[in-house]
Amino acid sequence: MKTKIITFIFILGYSISYSQTKLADKFFENYGYIKAIELYEKAVENGDNSAHVLTRLGDAYYNNSNSEKAAYWYGEALKEHKNIDAEYLYKYIQSLRSIGKYDEADKWFKELSAAQQGDSRLKGYNPDEVDLYAKLTTKNEVIVNIENLPFNSENSDFGAYIFDNTLYFASARGNDNKVYSWNKEPFLDLFEVPLTDDNGVITYGSSAEISSSAINTEYHEASVAITNDGKTLYFTRDNINKRNKLKYDNKGTTHLKLYKATLENDQWSNVVELPFNDDVYSTGHPALSPDNKTLYFVSDREGGLGQSDIYAVEINDDGTYGEPENLGEKINTEGREMFPFVAKDNTLYFSSDGHLNLGLLDIFKSDILKGIRTEPENMGSPYNSGYDDFAFFMDSETEKGYFSSNRPNGKGSDDIYSFNAQQCKQYIAGVARDSKTNIILTGVMVRLIDETGKVVEEFHKRRW
Repeated sequence: MKTKIITFIFILGYSISYSQTKLADKFFENYGYIKAIELYEKAVENGDNSAHVLTRLGDAYYNNSNSEKAAYWYGEALKEHKNIDAEYLYKYIQSLRSIGKYDEADKWFKELSAAQQGDSRLKGYNPDEVDLYAKLTTKNEVIVNIENLPFNSENSDFGAYIFDNTLYFASARGNDNKVYSWNKEPFLDLFEVPLTDDNGVITYGSSAEISSSAINTEYHEASVAITNDGKTLYFTRDNINKRNKLKYDNKGTTHLKLYKATLENDQWSNVVELPFNDDVYSTGHPALSPDNKTLYFVSDREGGLGQSDIYAVEINDDGTYGEPENLGEKINTEGREMFPFVAKDNTLYFSSDGHLNLGLLDIFKSDILKGIRTEPENMGSPYNSGYDDFAFFMDSETEKGYFSSNRPNGKGSDDIYSFNAQQCKQYIAGVARDSKTNIILTGVMVRLIDETGKVVEEFHKRRW
């Protein structure tokens, strides 16, 4: 009898754990990560330490940028099980970097390098370069002042875009009665804030929803780009039907789409879906070239190089579009490339977790649009941290701009930060003397030479 009771308790416990895991899977597959975490953790309490549950817990925390918890659960999966998929190993490394455990991350990166040769995310990594992370966290040549903006809310705010003394951004500060199951925040809407610039001192007015009833819906809107004439606005929105209800693919997933609106009587109207969207993949994060002849965007469509890639499409004179083209392997990796922005000087800025980074998304810049095919440059600190850093916007003439981040000590889950970059200049003074006689010399050439022997600057004066 005692044996039967123990067996019954074991079976009952297994059944509860199994049902919790199945239910957690449903929430996870529908992007309900907060509820999935609760159920997976209960499954672990009931004895389910399977690789499936442990890695799903890691993913659920990772997708909500909780690096400490993600690192814990990925670490548990690696301790309990052999032959964990390399993708989980990469996310474990990213999580370790995010919380500053660089030595541990490097140890696992060597494991990944051995198991995943050819992965584009391994490019540029040198395990013997001990000051690698120090380089990314220190920028001595530039002084960058950053500021958390006064209109950030306790929810997610990101994607600052300036046009005609107005700052546009996305925010989840909307109706709390309708929340997104991914992170339990309200759905995103587009907002605007008037700003004034008084000799470099910027003052922000009160934020309000974008001045058009045609733009915001019950679901997500975010990430804008506006043409130079101010007459066309591109933005990202959930895939919805004519009745403003979500449309799903055959797996029950709603994808993102790109839309454009035109300005009439100071109101955005005539919202039109762009022709290269599809119901089975996402398209979003618009950015325009300085001449407005090219639209850049992000997509996870078939044929890409990674989880999401950056594409370019020509905007024809008659308003039609060419065929989207992938920006290629110099920009896109097997990871996520997102949030492109093209400055006035044609520098491409974007966020990536596939190029060498400090953890999660980092901001990079590239001269590929100028015909220079060098590797993208990590912008380093303070633009980048161990957390998600993204949605870069800059005036290349003033070197002032904005980026978004979920780094600690913000006001909400994502915040918008302003920055003002200034070159750090050092002044050197001295007297040129003969090394043997100590006599002051005139008419000499003085050269400033860097550590590689390159002449940085030279100065010649006939009289001293």
